[in-house]
Amino acid sequence: MLALTKSSGPNFDKQITAVDKCDVKLFLHFDGSIQKYPTWQRQNIQVLQNFGMSTLADVNTVAPDPATVSTSAYDRWKKQNQFVKTAYTLKLKNGQACIVVREHADSIDGALEMFKAIVAYYESPANQSMIITNVLSAITKLSYSNQSNCSIGTHLTEFQNHIQDLNDCGHQATEPWVKSTLCASVKHTEFTAMIDMFLNDILR
Repeated sequence: MLALTKSSGPNFDKQITAVDKCDVKLFLHFDGSIQKYPTWQRQNIQVLQNFGMSTLADVNTVAPDPATVSTSAYDRWKKQNQFVKTAYTLKLKNGQACIVVREHADSIDGALEMFKAIVAYYESPANQSMIITNVLSAITKLSYSNQSNCSIGTHLTEFQNHIQDLNDCGHQATEPWVKSTLCASVKHTEFTAMIDMFLNDILR
């Protein structure tokens, strides 16, 4: 399970929300593909956390009972749920993610239920294993050469995103492997001397 989807339980009465300042446009489209899930989920969780809705990005969250929390806390919960449910409905249009949205569209706690169901499917052992295999394959194909159409910054960002995908799926890449793999991916002659020095440092 992604490290980002684990946390301690919420305190609904103390939770601060900025949902009124949040815009559905901040939520990214997700095509439902297993390969793109880690990146989408990181960004999805970040948006929820930035606007005080971290309880909806936590698989440990239990929907509040209106009999045990304050009226204001429960009203805030319902408002957040409705907003995020709308965002998911607009942004998750394909694959299993879309099916999950439809299944929980009529639930009061729909946004939380959608999040948990999405995590349960995309973070299953089989799917995580598939993501890791695909990411490792993608990393080996990464190359920055004199013929590349992107900048070195773009190349590094793509590499770092892949490494983060591995880490999120529980495949902790070692520092020596990351450094040597990154160096191997940079074949541009402008960086040859720099890469040689970097590799020498790794081998010391």
